[in-house]
Amino acid sequence: REVGNPALGINATNDYMAGTGHHNFAYADGEIIAVYHAHANPVCPHDEQGRFLGRVIAVDKMHFVRNEKLGYDILVGNGPTASVQPNARVNSKFVNKANLARVSSNALSGEEYLTDDVFTTQVFDWDKEARFEGEAKIRLEFDSVQTVKAVMVYNSADYKYAFKSVDEIVYTLDNGEQVYVSGVKCDENNVNTDKKFMRQGGSAIAVTKPLKVKAIDITVSKKYDKENSEIRISDIAVLCRK
Repeated sequence: REVGNPALGINATNDYMAGTGHHNFAYADGEIIAVYHAHANPVCPHDEQGRFLGRVIAVDKMHFVRNEKLGYDILVGNGPTASVQPNARVNSKFVNKANLARVSSNALSGEEYLTDDVFTTQVFDWDKEARFEGEAKIRLEFDSVQTVKAVMVYNSADYKYAFKSVDEIVYTLDNGEQVYVSGVKCDENNVNTDKKFMRQGGSAIAVTKPLKVKAIDITVSKKYDKENSEIRISDIAVLCRK
């Protein structure tokens, strides 16, 4: 299989999505959105009488991303996912504005991937994650005040480097006050600890009342896998008023 395939499709660790196909693309408000179908039950698509349980509609976002091995941009999908994702920009009051922030961190490498709006799914892109040793400390600073409703910290696609929770998110408000949110757990539905793999597209999500924010500090240190101390973060979405 050539580098860059599939753009959106199941992989070897996938136990949450099956029967993907018959897709279409929608272009709206600067986003490429893939609409496709999948089996309603990815593990057992038929009941005890052998009757097909049907399909569901799935929606994920697509991006054109530079591939250095090929030397040009290729289509990359944020999916397939069975996890909570931001609404499409065209019909949402709150949209991801993480790319507007100045990012500083203690990352060993990959800091540029923290706010590129792409989380890792397919194996050929698993290296496009921010790498940290022991503890991740990330600061996002905005030039203008943003009304923030939610922060999504996307996990590594690789169980070995995945975090179990976000220790703390600190919001610095426009008046200088700070709001603290601690112990933001990852959804247990996005990980299989018995088989030691991640269901890609999972994140730790902090939802608050709308806050007038100038900066956000994120700390992550807790992992599923204790055999190494490296933590990787795939992406951060900051949902702000449009």
